[in-house]
Amino acid sequence: MHDHVDILDASEVVIITSAICPAPNVFMLALSDPRARLIQVFACLYQWILGAKARRIVICDGTVDASLFSPFSELAKDHGVELEVLTFSSSQNLVSRLGKGYGEGEILRYVMLNSRLLHNANCFFKITGRLYIRNFREICRAHSATPVIFNRKPRPGVADTRFFKCSVDYFRRSLMDAFEKVNDRKGIFLEHLYCSILEADNVLVPFSIQPEIVGRSGTTGRVNGVGEYPQDALSAAEAIALAHQSFRLIPQSGTAEPS
Repeated sequence: MHDHVDILDASEVVIITSAICPAPNVFMLALSDPRARLIQVFACLYQWILGAKARRIVICDGTVDASLFSPFSELAKDHGVELEVLTFSSSQNLVSRLGKGYGEGEILRYVMLNSRLLHNANCFFKITGRLYIRNFREICRAHSATPVIFNRKPRPGVADTRFFKCSVDYFRRSLMDAFEKVNDRKGIFLEHLYCSILEADNVLVPFSIQPEIVGRSGTTGRVNGVGEYPQDALSAAEAIALAHQSFRLIPQSGTAEPS
């Protein structure tokens, strides 16, 4: 038995986007070491399962095999969480050339078209892999009736794509293919494209409670928001990674080829 308390509506899902082995030479990607990224993704998944009490989680990675996440299947089951793992071979050359926003959009489109849990979902919360929202339960309760929620970043014309809520229908209709126009080296970021679409549709509504973001930024390598993961989550992530038979296959540099 578990004491799980479901705070997500039956039609809502948490989507975690992940790229453990990023493409080489990605523009503005400071955190490129696959083993470091793996530990942080594992800590992220550990916290979303044990801490967030969200019943339905989809994690999708375009750079590794699904078997890498196998240790979390039992953990999720033990805590009343339905975990769906999706993996595919992302377009590494395009991600290297156009930027990590292209890779992020490619992952989200794959989830939209292939996720079993999204079949019956009305809305989803998306979180960038390696990050966790410490006050997620409070945010869910406060925004249960709002289908599309994006914070703005301080710079004009920029939406915060690290964490947002969106209806499945709206995302598929208006945002899913926006990443095809991303070119980070030319200053055309996914955050700009989303913001212009959301503003044009008059649906750029911010969170009324500010998300407390835990984890490190892939862009800068610095700790986000309220800090690093608690030590128990990091220790558990390291132990799970070291015990996994595939850990030794994860390279220690950012020059991994797609699996």
